[in-house]
Amino acid sequence: TLPPAIDGPEGPMAGDLMRIVEANISVIDSARFQANGYSLTAYQIADDLTAPPPLKNGTQRLTFLGWERDPTLTITQEDPLPLEILSIRSIVAY
Repeated sequence: TLPPAIDGPEGPMAGDLMRIVEANISVIDSARFQANGYSLTAYQIADDLTAPPPLKNGTQRLTFLGWERDPTLTITQEDPLPLEILSIRSIVAY
């Protein structure tokens, strides 16, 4: 994603320290993935670990730490599994 464009009371906040606190990522028929290195859990406690990772639907919530001047959200996968992102909603602190 692009860094957030926030207009504060004293003008644009570009280049100021900010952080992405939380991202709500809406997916459909998607397996595990990572956002900024934080992994979405592939299995639930009752799932069979010998089976392929179950596909998820709906909004997946991930939380983050760390301050940056231009925070971005990078979504990756370690394995070639299905991933279809419908939307990303992020909450930024400044």
